[in-house]
Amino acid sequence: MCKTMKSLRGVAVLLAGTLAVLALGTGVASAATNGTNRPLEGSGTLTGPTDASGNYDVTGLTVQSHLGRTMVEVVGNLNSASFVATLTAANGDTYTSVPVSALTPSNVCPALPNGIFNVPYHIVQAIIGGTGRFAGASGSIDTTGCFGLDTAGNLTITFTDEGTITY
Repeated sequence: MCKTMKSLRGVAVLLAGTLAVLALGTGVASAATNGTNRPLEGSGTLTGPTDASGNYDVTGLTVQSHLGRTMVEVVGNLNSASFVATLTAANGDTYTSVPVSALTPSNVCPALPNGIFNVPYHIVQAIIGGTGRFAGASGSIDTTGCFGLDTAGNLTITFTDEGTITY
């Protein structure tokens, strides 16, 4: 085989490999230049202690669209209904949300064993950013569920999220 044919064959192999990578992608999720609206769904149960001032830090595992198996941490105060929620994907990417509406009653909640109360709620949250692929993320989450306190001071929050995330 002549030297020119070997060179052409090498170029063809290189070109085919490059086209294959471009066609298949790298498998890494990345944000569109101006972000893309994506539906967001998830549900779960969070638990954790409260203190005498109503401060709490609850955590739990859930499955969230665009994150998969997710650790959720919500830090807030029962008296002010303020909180910050941080959701962390398995790869460490996070997004953060805060309430933008008042808590309103929504559904019926079952009694908790040793419970003082278990109250239904509805709230709207705004996504205010994140890390990794969620850096600069925005969106809105409509959340319903129940929050209950037991006699030992442990808070249990159940939730169902539906909304949109842009990243």
